[in-house]
Amino acid sequence: MSTAASVPITTRADSLPGARPGRLPGLGAVLRAELGRSRRTATWGIPVAVVVFSLHALLVAHAALTADGWNDGVLPWLNPYPAAFALPMGALTGAMAAWRERRHRAGGTAWRGVSPALTVAARVIVLAASALASQALLLAPIVIDALIRGAGWGPWCQYLLFALVMWVSVTGASVWGLALGQWVGGIAVGLAPALALVWSAAGALQAEAPTWWARPWTWAMRPTLPLLEVHANGISLEAGSPVWDYPVAPGGLGSAGLCLLGVGAVLLGARRATSSLAGAHRAVGALAVRRLFTLRPRFWARTQAAEPASTGLLDPMPAPVSSPDASSSAPSGPVGPAPTPGHAVPAGTTAVADRTAHAPQHSLSPAVLAGLTSPGSRSAFRAVGLGLPWRPWAVLTAVLLGLLGLTQAVYSAAYALPLFTLAGAPIAAWVAGATAWRAQADAWRGLVLRARPAALTASTLTWAMALLAAALIPAWAIARLGAPLFPTDSELGGLGAPVYMFMVMPFVVFMLAALAHAVAQVAGTAVTVGVGVGLFLMGLIIDGNEVLVATPLWQLAPWGWIQTAATYPVRWAAIAAASLAIGVAAFAVSAARGRAVATRQTE
Repeated sequence: MSTAASVPITTRADSLPGARPGRLPGLGAVLRAELGRSRRTATWGIPVAVVVFSLHALLVAHAALTADGWNDGVLPWLNPYPAAFALPMGALTGAMAAWRERRHRAGGTAWRGVSPALTVAARVIVLAASALASQALLLAPIVIDALIRGAGWGPWCQYLLFALVMWVSVTGASVWGLALGQWVGGIAVGLAPALALVWSAAGALQAEAPTWWARPWTWAMRPTLPLLEVHANGISLEAGSPVWDYPVAPGGLGSAGLCLLGVGAVLLGARRATSSLAGAHRAVGALAVRRLFTLRPRFWARTQAAEPASTGLLDPMPAPVSSPDASSSAPSGPVGPAPTPGHAVPAGTTAVADRTAHAPQHSLSPAVLAGLTSPGSRSAFRAVGLGLPWRPWAVLTAVLLGLLGLTQAVYSAAYALPLFTLAGAPIAAWVAGATAWRAQADAWRGLVLRARPAALTASTLTWAMALLAAALIPAWAIARLGAPLFPTDSELGGLGAPVYMFMVMPFVVFMLAALAHAVAQVAGTAVTVGVGVGLFLMGLIIDGNEVLVATPLWQLAPWGWIQTAATYPVRWAAIAAASLAIGVAAFAVSAARGRAVATRQTE
């Protein structure tokens, strides 16, 4: 053919499995490939949560006016960022990058002649760029707001040095999250930010200890204290405090050393993955050779045994053929009990039995198999319920009940009730909404072809609310043991009113579950975790503070509205109405974006 001359010819040597191109890609090419694969993923979605945190700090600083300094003393309000927010978000970014590469088979680069060191270098550079973008987006709203209000540039050297310290620390957290994702797999998406949160909390508790240099978890927190002008507990520094003289360089250098150790762990994980891939190649090659010698004889044997008129297992069976004299036509071998005279033998039975013997086996559960094989249509409600993560939900419910019971036994309702209202119930609702979407995400394209997105979302949230009712009602009963349902005014500040907690709880948990479902559906798992952590910190800072919750700032912290209704019962109707409105709006977003989400892939 005339077109064959224009097709490039690949020699046999170039097509061998171990062949390498004449010129291997350099760092620039690998970096461009990494940037392309990280588009529209958690690597660049996490900075969105940082912007939300920055705007929240600005609003609180302007409304509270409890600190002096540049731009209404906004810098001390950034203390929760290194204490509980920055490192978990960095670890989540790295873990999501590892999960992405695992799910996408490294984008095909694992099969090419690229050094693992180049791949790791490119990935670390991209993570460092994401961490730098987060620090820039943290400070940009604050500086722009100060310039608009006429406060000027302020202590620019101070907050730029803070951004540098946090860039090094967040990059290290991202690298360690990447390493953890390489070694333990997808579980690192939840494990890495949880460990980073514990690491950050320990650093905040011991940042002012004399032996801080021997405690690596304090190295990210201690240098930020004089830069933000606060103690580790968030209280502004007084004149003459020794914290003013804390050096910045030792902690920053220590964080850089931890980052380099994380890079080494990532290199080890990459080499381990390369070795596993090479072993898989050898195993696949040996399996292919064995199948080459066994497939051809079996194929011809089945072909010759099959009836020409038969086309498959699902063909309609021909009419039975009567065989009055079966003994004369029966095979000589022992093939089973001899048919009696007049026995009906369907034509093509031998071929069907042969195909059945070679049919692929399935691993479907009995419930799913019964649903597939039973005639008739299935409702969206029942279909959605089959795919939800009931076992993890049951485990988390047991953990919640056990933790509240332990707190009630060791301490009292004064500790169990705030734990339930500020952490237990909101986290349960957020996790239920996010994991409900995650369980359906991979099959969403097929689901929207069978039912409307609104019906699927309504069914999902109904199942989630049923779960939350079964989990949170006993949890509330355990937390309120020993507390009066209607406490006096003097007791409201310490305990709250449990009956008002119970009244607003369905509305608040519906709002949080619907929000988590919508954010996970539209923006992905990483942004959902980031937004959840941000809302959790808002709830602790505002709803957990007796001074701030008395101000209109409580409206900015919906995470802790159960606690707000318990402390100020007069607000319960407004909280219920606002929660219901936000939840319905989130449901509408999920229903409206259902088909659009099915056409793209996130994370």
